[in-house]
Amino acid sequence: AHESLKADKDDVLAAADKAVVLASVREDGRALLWAQEALKADREVVLAAVQQHGLALESAHASLQADREVVLTAVRQCGGAIVFAGGALRADKDIVLAAVQQDGYALRDVHKSMKTNKEIVLAAVQQNGAALHYAHFSLQADREVVLAAVQQRGDALVFACGAALADKEVVLTAVQQNGNALYHAHESLKADKDDVLAAADKAVVLASVREDGRALLWAQEALKADREVVLAAVQQHGLALESAHASLQADREVVLTAVRQCGGAIVFAGGALRADKDIVLAAVQQDGYALRDVHKSMKTNKEIVLAAVQQNGAALHYAHFSLQADREVVLAAVQQRGDALVFACGAALADKEVVLTAVQQNGNALYHAHESLKA
Repeated sequence: AHESLKADKDDVLAAADKAVVLASVREDGRALLWAQEALKADREVVLAAVQQHGLALESAHASLQADREVVLTAVRQCGGAIVFAGGALRADKDIVLAAVQQDGYALRDVHKSMKTNKEIVLAAVQQNGAALHYAHFSLQADREVVLAAVQQRGDALVFACGAALADKEVVLTAVQQNGNALYHAHESLKADKDDVLAAADKAVVLASVREDGRALLWAQEALKADREVVLAAVQQHGLALESAHASLQADREVVLTAVRQCGGAIVFAGGALRADKDIVLAAVQQDGYALRDVHKSMKTNKEIVLAAVQQNGAALHYAHFSLQADREVVLAAVQQRGDALVFACGAALADKEVVLTAVQQNGNALYHAHESLKA
């Protein structure tokens, strides 16, 4: 602003004209920071600022940070503004309730008496389940509060304690929302103390792996050998096959289901299944790079290799050298990505159509062409 609008040279911007400051804070409440001290104590200006941006309360004069209406206006716009409220107002139920309804995390900065208030805490966790972290420990064990929290976000179970962690409905609700919440369940839901998490209840584990197949990692050993559970897990996330019992890693249907979801899961398949043509074909069709981990006999199979390079030309890298020189295979690879020419060998590198196709897809592929085509 022009010098004529500055009243105090010690301020970054001391706007003498209230109308200018009002217009400014109505456009961006944080502009209150640059107002002169007298206007930071002006109720009309500060109200306008916090209506636009609640966190502008930080720049208000202390007298207005203790003004109930100003603070209520601020927290309704941004719950986190409660951190700048005068001490007594952080224990004002109406203000605190408005703050946590807007942002559950505001519970962190309220007076400790509010963290024991069930109505306040319920409102906070309904807005953001992780706000349970800031509740009094007595409410972190309260079934109703914890249930509300995990309904909002399953991983809030990490902040629960006591009986709530042993409550089947609470845990089931959590894992349905976030499969990995299973990790935080109470010991009473564990069947095998040697497991990180051995959930005795199959329904809980099924719900968990259906939400995130990788949660199979936390299941008890008996359930890692349960075909229904493992099938559900690999349908959701093929790589969950890694956590399955060896007997199911050798189960044809289980492995086929896994590689259809994620071709790379073939690395966890029982040895014999890595040479199963149907399984290998399904894997490379989903992810060409899966060719890397199949049985060597499959790397000489032209149908398999063609499917792999059509999905990802760079899979040519893992083909048998005889197919790295095969015109049809190399052409398919460079059609998918020109730089796959780097993995070709023999006559394919001197084939004009192959090289032309490669460089049309990636100009730098010319570097790998046979010398006879570079003249």
